[in-house]
Amino acid sequence: MNHQQGQCPKCGKAITPTLRLEAHTLRRDVLECPDCHTRILRCRLSGCRNYALGGLYWDNDFCPDCTKMIAQGAIFGGLAIVLNKFLRRGRPPWVV
Repeated sequence: MNHQQGQCPKCGKAITPTLRLEAHTLRRDVLECPDCHTRILRCRLSGCRNYALGGLYWDNDFCPDCTKMIAQGAIFGGLAIVLNKFLRRGRPPWVV
């Protein structure tokens, strides 16, 4: 089974992995980059089509681009604003 085209986290090339190192039903399949032969997995962020780096003892959850956005607060910034308003008001923002 072919997977969707995305960016390899190591070599940065647009790839379409075809080789599965490990097939899983409940977890992400472990794939291999056809160019640099790195162990890769799908990025966990919904809507992202890139790949995360896999390791011997761990697997990254997000691709480098999503990791950078999360670190900069671009994705969870809206949630922080809602929580801040909640803490200041003492009740959830959706309660009038």
